[in-house]
Amino acid sequence: MKDSWTIAVDAKRLFHNKEGLGQYARTLMKEMQALNPQHRYILCTPSLSKDYPYFLDNKRFSILQPGKQILPWYWRQKGIVNDLRRHKVDFFIGLSNEIPKGLKSTRIKSVVSIHDLLYKVFPQQFTKVDRLIYHRKFTHAVQQSDAIMVTSHATKKDLLRYHGPNKDKIHVIYQSVMDVASEIIPLQERQHFLAVGTINERKNLDLLVEAYNILPLSHRKPVVVVGKGRRYEDNLKLKVKEYGLETYFDFKGYVTDKELNALYMQAVALVFPSKYEGFGRPVIESISLGTPVITGNNSSLPEVVGKHGIIIEYDRPEHLRDAMMKINQLSTSKELLEGRMAHLQKFTAQEHITLIMNMLYKLI
Repeated sequence: MKDSWTIAVDAKRLFHNKEGLGQYARTLMKEMQALNPQHRYILCTPSLSKDYPYFLDNKRFSILQPGKQILPWYWRQKGIVNDLRRHKVDFFIGLSNEIPKGLKSTRIKSVVSIHDLLYKVFPQQFTKVDRLIYHRKFTHAVQQSDAIMVTSHATKKDLLRYHGPNKDKIHVIYQSVMDVASEIIPLQERQHFLAVGTINERKNLDLLVEAYNILPLSHRKPVVVVGKGRRYEDNLKLKVKEYGLETYFDFKGYVTDKELNALYMQAVALVFPSKYEGFGRPVIESISLGTPVITGNNSSLPEVVGKHGIIIEYDRPEHLRDAMMKINQLSTSKELLEGRMAHLQKFTAQEHITLIMNMLYKLI
């Protein structure tokens, strides 16, 4: 067996997505290189973004892009296979639910990461054409890949339900969290409630506004919202204004990682009433920085939050109101954070990368 491998990854989201799949890809590649520097890593992307230059000065990474004579979309779907052969790639990891066509006929082993089955669970959020495209991409990736990574047991269940692959191909590998706070800011010094993530219908921040509107004045702390959206964000701000809550809600848009960590640590709780998640990264980020969570009783969220949050029904504003009142109590907050370090062991970089490397060894 070779001492070192050449591992190529689909890095489009790494360079172009600020949240979600982009953050997942950046964290994964930093961890893989740090814990397994003997391997060579190729980041495959149709175009670069100057927003994430810190990968480019690492000698263990190289960038692979299409030539000028090939269309970027075609290269990513199929043409890239010739380039992967030329670079003598051992493994290709599709980090965003798809892999190129034609890999199966090569010696290159392929892994696809399936993050969620949103297009199946919430089809109303997609056009008919988009659903058809996603179905074809997912079906190809599931059938043609040598292994499948999913980020929760809930996603594994959805994948088996909607696509029915051989369950032995599926590996549940939780996302990792890099920043863990050893010292926790006391509850009485905390400033706000916090909401983090893309501001869209699925994240369900309407519920937060409705719950806050019926929250007693004695329990009202400011609400900091981190993330961006489009029409849904505009409508959400209108609802905040209609309820006369403008002085309580602070929409910050995007912030730096350092700023976000500070906001987590100063929060009474992360309020994450999402209707569906494949993993729910803000939940584990919040727990790692010593802040309990209020979240929904659906998809992956209960398994990610463990015993370190209050689980509610995501369509009941009075349930969220009651949870916000309860989590304001010092005894509740202290109880929810007990044993969090043991829970976080499932989400360490070491555990994350060890499981991935063991999966690759088995493919060899």
